[in-house]
Amino acid sequence: MVATLTGIFGVEHLNLAEDVVQEALARALQTWPFYGVPQNPAGGSCAPSRNLALDVVRRQKVFRDKEAEIVRIMDRPETARTR
Repeated sequence: MVATLTGIFGVEHLNLAEDVVQEALARALQTWPFYGVPQNPAGGSCAPSRNLALDVVRRQKVFRDKEAEIVRIMDRPETARTR
């Protein structure tokens, strides 16, 4: 699953792929005892891993897009006085 996600998101996101696969498997291990193990556990874990990775990438993009605005607001003189 890590290799699949690395292929999708690129080698620069290897740590992200490892993290989301671990998170997806941890979530699966919490739910499988209640709902049963799916017929294809690897396939059933790959889609949630990909979705978690997409969520992280989207959050990072939103932050990068808003980062300049946040810095501008924080650098305002009136903001500096209230800190």
